[in-house]
Amino acid sequence: YNVTFAVDMGDAVSADSVAGDWVLAPVAGALAVGPAQGDGSWWSSSAADVTTRDCLFDDVFSFNADGSFANQMGDATWLEGWQGVEADSCGAPVAPHDGSAAATYSYDAAAGTLTVVGQGAHLGLAKVVNGAETGVAVDDTITYEVTELTADRMTLDINFGPGYWRFVLVDAA
Repeated sequence: YNVTFAVDMGDAVSADSVAGDWVLAPVAGALAVGPAQGDGSWWSSSAADVTTRDCLFDDVFSFNADGSFANQMGDATWLEGWQGVEADSCGAPVAPHDGSAAATYSYDAAAGTLTVVGQGAHLGLAKVVNGAETGVAVDDTITYEVTELTADRMTLDINFGPGYWRFVLVDAA
């Protein structure tokens, strides 16, 4: 008798699947904000923003197998007025959001959360932290809700008080 067993795992991936290098998806809607989770009605990045903000879309979020985390922004990232620049534009990363701090991460598959810990450590935009858009995280900790996770795509949501930001990341490979 020939018996074949097939298990359909769909898009399910293992709990260590966040390990690796991720970047913002180079598509419209990779960054979005609105009044409710998944609602980008207040603002959503356009296809043109991928070019205009190329210094942001090339930032790498590195989740290492040993639990360490790094923001790798190279010589330029997207800066906003709250970081001391005159106009929102590409520029040299500003401390503490410059990737220089030692940081860690933890992924809780059961809770559906991804947490980064370290001064200035962040995913998506540096200004977005739990409960605010100040760039200053309580205890240098930011927890994101993992809404989607496949081998090559991760969607994160974060409540910043009056609404939610959504960041869509893809495997940088």
